[in-house]
Amino acid sequence: MKKPQADFTPIEKMLMVGVAFRVVLQSIRLGLFDALAAGPVSVEALASRQGYQPKPVQALLDLLETYDLVERGPDGYRNTAKTKEFLESASPFYQGKSLEMSSRFGEIVDNDFEALLRGECDMRSRTDSNWNSRDSMDGTAQYSFLGGLQDMVAFVAALPNFQDMRLMGDIGGNHGEYSMALLDQNPDLAGEILDLPHVVPASNERIAARGYAHRLRAEAFDLRATPLEADQYDLLIASHVLYGFVDELPDIFTMLHNALRPGGWLATHHLDPEGGAREIRNGVEFITRMAGYRTHHISRDQLRNAFERAGFVDVSFKSEEGCRRGLLAAGRKA
Repeated sequence: MKKPQADFTPIEKMLMVGVAFRVVLQSIRLGLFDALAAGPVSVEALASRQGYQPKPVQALLDLLETYDLVERGPDGYRNTAKTKEFLESASPFYQGKSLEMSSRFGEIVDNDFEALLRGECDMRSRTDSNWNSRDSMDGTAQYSFLGGLQDMVAFVAALPNFQDMRLMGDIGGNHGEYSMALLDQNPDLAGEILDLPHVVPASNERIAARGYAHRLRAEAFDLRATPLEADQYDLLIASHVLYGFVDELPDIFTMLHNALRPGGWLATHHLDPEGGAREIRNGVEFITRMAGYRTHHISRDQLRNAFERAGFVDVSFKSEEGCRRGLLAAGRKA
């Protein structure tokens, strides 16, 4: 009998990774990581507490241990450091809603795979219509706290005249975390979140709940159709939104340049194709193209050229080694 020459194991591992992700998501939904937060907990105690059978619980914990999400000791199982940080709901870096949001994107692709390949399914409109939901806002906000928000705030706060700025516009700001964090860095700064009309009420609710309504408000704005008035902002920021307009960047940047006051700055936050993490980068790019966008990654040269064509000066780029995120800022001549 013939035997295969190649190794099937890598494909089988991909299957098991898919199984493991679904297990993690269900474990979050059932509160199992929170139940292990004060561990160690024995299999029997955990099963009894949750109302489950010990044998499947043992298999569940063994699988989670394989991916270094729990660890076993003489007194039972407990969460590992990364689980405590990302999968326990009390952590400031909890990613439960973020993972749920990513799972929903995956389900859309799975359910309409061939239609998306043929261009017969408008995934972009479906996702755009959902950006005002609490779950989507929470998921996007949670993901931003993995480092992107912190990097962007530090980058912008280090701009030469940041403390002299008085009005900022956050393009596609949605949940408002970037704006609120920047307001914390400059007590004299006020802001506007510029987002799609159906997102505005939910954004303003979040702003009010956080106590920023006296300095920050959401306004209806569509980068595809809405012009900004000239000379009104000291700072404009755009985080993970410009990829949807990669073919119109020179025209968009010209409009944004003119909306800045002399000496003002535009700062962008995007996925950098030169920043490493190949498996994640290609996965994000696949979902993005299936959704109908041309790309999710904008190269630093594309951005720099579009900035310069629009008349910006002092273009500066920052990307940490091995980091998928890129930061680029450019100023309007004073």
